[in-house]
Amino acid sequence: MRYVLAEKIAIVAKLLGSQNLLHIFVEFLQDSEAEVKVETTNKAAEFCRLLDSQTIITHILPHLSTLSKDPIIHVRRTLLLN
Repeated sequence: MRYVLAEKIAIVAKLLGSQNLLHIFVEFLQDSEAEVKVETTNKAAEFCRLLDSQTIITHILPHLSTLSKDPIIHVRRTLLLN
């Protein structure tokens, strides 16, 4: 279920407002499942277009930085490609 929402989070954020889903997005970036982190990372640019720059700097970038050191290479690769 988390994977499906991660896959559609940017679309849902456009409908409900990105601030309403910010905490879910951040939780998905920290998820224990690599697939959820990968899919959330794939949607990061699209989701961040809905946010102001201060919110991105404060809430998103620290977690993307952490993902760059993720033990799962597929997570790191997805971050690099997006």
